[in-house]
Formats: sequence, C-alpha cells, structure tokens
Amino acid sequence: PAVYDSPALSIALRRVSPGALTSSGAKLEAVDGAGITIPADPRVKGRHGGPVTITLTSYHVGDRAKELPTVKYGVNRQLRPAPNDGASMPKDGAEAAQKEDRVDFFTTRTSMSWRGTVNVKVPGLHAQVPAHDRPWAPYGSEEELTFPEERAEVRREVEALVAVADAAERARGLRRLARKWHPDKNPDDLERATEVFAYVQELREALLPG
Repeated sequence: PAVYDSPALSIALRRVSPGALTSSGAKLEAVDGAGITIPADPRVKGRHGGPVTITLTSYHVGDRAKELPTVKYGVNRQLRPAPNDGASMPKDGAEAAQKEDRVDFFTTRTSMSWRGTVNVKVPGLHAQVPAHDRPWAPYGSEEELTFPEERAEVRREVEALVAVADAAERARGLRRLARKWHPDKNPDDLERATEVFAYVQELREALLPG
C-alpha cells in the first residue's frame, strides 16, 4: 500500500478487486500504528462493481479533530478499464467508463468513522487506533538533517497553528512564521534561513493543502 506521514496525520492507501475483498477481506495499517481490518464477507460490495480504493487517515492531534473532512477527492472520478483481448469495442470507439468505488476511514486517538461507496458495516469490521499521540520526526536521522533544532521548533509552531480553529488567525500565524525565516529577512544567515523557510513551506503544504 501507498503511505504518507506528516506531523498531524498518517495516510495509507491500497486498491483491491471486489472479488478479493469479498473472499479474503483487506487489512490496512498506517505508519503510526492505526489499522483497519475489513472481514471477508459477501455483503462488502461497492455500488459500481469495480476495484475498491481503501484509505486510512489517522490523526495525530487526538480529540482536537472535531470535524472530519467530507470526502471529495475522486468523487467524480471514473475508471476506464483496459479492454480484454478480443473484446469488441463500442461503435463510437470509446470504452465504457466506470465510476470509482472507495471507502475512507478516519481515526483519532479514541474514535473511528468511515465514508464511501462500499458498505463495510458488517460483523468483524475492526479498527485499531494509536494508544496515544506519538512524537513525530521527519524521515532520516537527526545526523542527516540540517538544522534539526530549528526544524523541531518550526514543527511545534506549525502543529500549534494547525489546531487553531479560526482560519484567518491560522493564516496570519503561518505568514508571520514564513516572514521570520524568509531568506530576504536573514541575509547574514542565508543558508539556515533558506533551509528552514523551505521546511515551513513543506509543512504548510502537507498539513493545509489548498
């Protein structure tokens, strides 16, 4: 499965065929230890009959995640399967598109919810959530990272801003942090400012996309 890890959340994703899902079930685990087990059950079927994309998003901010997101990504996506050898094509030459089936799980330290086009509410559905909010560090050892103390400080500041409910206040805080580390504001410490400023942008894009 594909995985993603950041200070605020971990994401795991995999795609399974409908036949494999009903006959063997599926398991998915995020980097922070959260996991989902979908049992093998003939009732676990999607609306559209195609491959099923399963995602697991595990929030590291505990119960501060009060409102989980509405799943919009992929809502209008359609899969266009490759034709089998010898299969006849429609007269207009276009292949029949198929709407995407998916189920998205969201976990916090104490809860789990799911949304999607696949009914997984069957006996045996199991969620494993982290026992506590784990400390997070970027990939690579401290020795491999440049300016680790500054990165840790910035990470703590960004995590605190992500938890701010007011979007305008959150944006102002991120702008202040970016100005603080902008290379133009630190001409006498250009290397450090450039590295940390880039890290601020990386965190902002990962935690607050769009």
